[in-house]
Amino acid sequence: MEPVFPADRTDGGYGLFLGCDLHVALGRPLRTRGADGNEYELASSKFVNSAGLGAQALANAIEGFPKTHVPELHYARGSYFAANCKSPFTHLIYPLPEPGGLGVHLTLDLAGSMRFGPDVEWIDRVVYEVDEAKADQFYDAIRKFWPALPEGSLHADYSGIRPKLAGPGQPSRDFLIEGEEDHGVKGVVNLFGIESPGLTSCLAIADHVADLLGKYSA
Repeated sequence: MEPVFPADRTDGGYGLFLGCDLHVALGRPLRTRGADGNEYELASSKFVNSAGLGAQALANAIEGFPKTHVPELHYARGSYFAANCKSPFTHLIYPLPEPGGLGVHLTLDLAGSMRFGPDVEWIDRVVYEVDEAKADQFYDAIRKFWPALPEGSLHADYSGIRPKLAGPGQPSRDFLIEGEEDHGVKGVVNLFGIESPGLTSCLAIADHVADLLGKYSA
């Protein structure tokens, strides 16, 4: 895809466009409104939807795309707490998994600082604020594998939101990658539900998407 308006360029000749609204209509050029308020068109024979939490909204906004191939999205927020005390551990600690996630586990950053999480909280809108009141739940979870965790050592750190394809009480589902042979729309590849396992396997996913795109004529 060759950009038709100024953008940051990489050595590979691709453009990076940030802060843009996108309008997609099958068989017509992509229309976008840039951060400067101007409208532009981009011609492309292939379209990869990898919008994360916005993937379903983007797929639903594609004029002519079958809605039956847009899975329901469920937000699962995972909060992390950090500890202000010295870590007695030199390795990661994973408890038994819980529904919707891996449970509150210990991770260490490159400086050896500890972070604990994530928990699983089903929410209906994108909000990243971590509730300090969750500290009691984290103390209980952490003390199952570290009983000596000092009282008052935890503080809210950050959160992330998983784009789940299955909600609370539903059987778990893996992420979903669909191309033309699945939904029948030429040149379109959708990536839904790409959470932690998808990030771990991102290079393999990129190869798979490239293989799918290679099947489509320009």
